[in-house]
Amino acid sequence: MTIALAIIGGTVVILGAATKIPPAAAAFLRACIPLIAAFQDIRDALRRQHDQDVTSARPNEDHERT
Repeated sequence: MTIALAIIGGTVVILGAATKIPPAAAAFLRACIPLIAAFQDIRDALRRQHDQDVTSARPNEDHERT
């Protein structure tokens, strides 16, 4: 009888905790959105900087033709 009550009690606790997982996961994903946006901004800034470096390092093509 004690084992059955322990199993029932454990099941109730586990099911109670399981109902909190989807809202917690959704809150976690919502919290990650600004982080992902920040990484995208950093990536874009690095690409712009790289493009500027490549453009400025390139010799002037007009002078090479003459």
